[in-house]
Amino acid sequence: MSDIKTANCINFDYNGKHYCLEYSREAVKRMEAAGFKPGESGTTPLIELDMLWAGAFYKNHRKESSRVIEQILDKMKDKAKLLEALRNMVAETYNSLMDEDEGDEGNVEWTATI
Repeated sequence: MSDIKTANCINFDYNGKHYCLEYSREAVKRMEAAGFKPGESGTTPLIELDMLWAGAFYKNHRKESSRVIEQILDKMKDKAKLLEALRNMVAETYNSLMDEDEGDEGNVEWTATI
């Protein structure tokens, strides 16, 4: 079992600015459009870390430049734990999108017929 608890937000300060990294439905859609494949976790960890990291900026810091995003990642400590935390966060986002008790979302029932 992992020692990383599922986080809702990764908080840190960099160059005098506070960051709260989170995922949203739109962030995950953008990551998937860019090639992120959630079922292939671990097959390309460096690409995965870059994609998860950049995707986590979209919700609250979408105007941050890719250069700054890369600079911050280069300075982060313990990238293996960071990758695990980001994986857990994006998995939680997928789970919440499938959850039926998500406020007004998911209140239209449907059936399939053959």
